[in-house]
Parts: sequence; structure tokens; C-alpha cells
Amino acid sequence: DPTATKIDVNRVPAGDLSAFIKLASDRYYAAVRQAIREEDPHHLFLGSALVPGWRSSTEWIVGGAEHLDAISLDVYSDSAAYLADFEPYDKPVLNLEYSFTCHERGMRAINTAVKCTSVANRGEKYRSFLQEQAKSPVFVGSGWFVYYDQAVTGRPGDGENYNFGLLNQQDQPYTEMTDIMRET
Repeated sequence: DPTATKIDVNRVPAGDLSAFIKLASDRYYAAVRQAIREEDPHHLFLGSALVPGWRSSTEWIVGGAEHLDAISLDVYSDSAAYLADFEPYDKPVLNLEYSFTCHERGMRAINTAVKCTSVANRGEKYRSFLQEQAKSPVFVGSGWFVYYDQAVTGRPGDGENYNFGLLNQQDQPYTEMTDIMRET
């Protein structure tokens, strides 16, 4: 709307901005939960699986926490330190998307925090990360991304071709990794 008053966010006091984000999150998750409950009253509401610090903030993630059965995140890291930000809220936390990747079979690694030296090292990093997360009183579970590696030629649109999988594209498991994961 060209007649709307523009707000210079840099001039808004930090406390006011934080309070607004929390309020907006609370209203959003209250409305979503109500809509879901009207159609499906007997299932968990896990929120949005947000990436802390990437197009999100702790204020948004926890602002509507009272309406969530668990806080769901996607944390691509080898450090469980992120959980300390959520422990004060005493709400179960799920890390629903993460992986460890390496430069093998013509594919790339996603970022330095999850980069590995080998397939076996992927399993070792999985064990270490899962054990560190399990030390947090709010951590209740996680989900590995993804079952198969992405195509070497890359997915349409952005060319992403990461070594994410438990299996390669020929349906062969990375046993050096999956054996460690099974033990863990």
C-alpha cells in the first residue's frame, strides 16, 4: 500500500521489536493450532521446523511455544550448543533435519560444520552429535536428512547435489556409516 507509513526498523527499540516478534509468533501459532485441532484434535503439533538464525529468530521460534507440543528445528551443525537457547522454555525439542556430508562420489558437502572426511567419519559425527544432543533435558529426538544421496547432476532449479544419504542412488547403504548409526 503506497499510503502506508513505512517503519524504519533500525529506529525501533530492540525490546519493542523483540516483543512484537514474540506476539506475532504467539498469534500465528495459536491460529494454526486452532485450525489443526478443529480438523485433527488427536495429533501432536510440532510447529515449523525452523533453522535458528536463518530467516528466523529465537523470539519467533519460542514466541508461540505454549501452543506447540514440541519445538521443531533443522540444525545443520556438529554442535549441540543450540539447545541451551531452548532449555529455559522447558518444551521438548526435536532436530528434524540434519546430515553430515563429504566430497565423495562426485558430490559436495553442504557446509563446514557438517563436512566429513569419509563415509565412516559421517557415522562418527552422527554418534557424537546425537550423544551431545541427548545430554540436554529438552532434546527428545531427531531425524536424518535424507534417505538417498542427491543426484550427482543436481536437483532442478539450484543444482544441489549433496552426499546426504544413508544409501547411494544405486540403493546401496553406506555401511561404514549406517553400522555406527545402528550401534548408536
